[in-house]
Amino acid sequence: MSKAKPAPVADQPATPTPRPRRKARIEVPTKKERQPKRTTPAPASDAPREPKPGVRVRATPDKRLSALDAAAQVLAGLSGKVAADGLSAADLIERMATAKLWTSPGGKTPSATLSAAMAREIATKGTASRFRKVGPGRFAINTAPAARTAKPRDPAKRSAAAKPESGR
Repeated sequence: MSKAKPAPVADQPATPTPRPRRKARIEVPTKKERQPKRTTPAPASDAPREPKPGVRVRATPDKRLSALDAAAQVLAGLSGKVAADGLSAADLIERMATAKLWTSPGGKTPSATLSAAMAREIATKGTASRFRKVGPGRFAINTAPAARTAKPRDPAKRSAAAKPESGR
């Protein structure tokens, strides 16, 4: 038994004809029609604008020290052997908290963050950095090296290697 295919319906064409689209006739005002011309310039005043009603204005908090600035202050206040040996980041965090210079805003590892920030400053600024690394995980304040002055050379004291050989 073979299955017979139904015969195509003669009323419908093989491909549907697209419907004609209607064009919308919407009048859009031009830019010049939308904005009326100003005849007088807006009054310029130096007084600050008043906030709109219902808009809350946030009070600006006092400027807080960053962790790096607080660490630089703690390290600058050290003296003697402690200053030469430096402090670890955990010790710096503890001292900054007791001096009320900086407290962690709730991070889990503030000492790791501080250590990474100080290492990044040393890497980017080099000798101009505020910190120097004195050991594994230990940082000290970077004291400016003494300015090297060029010594005037005495031409009479030339080394023997610099003298030209004669007789060859």
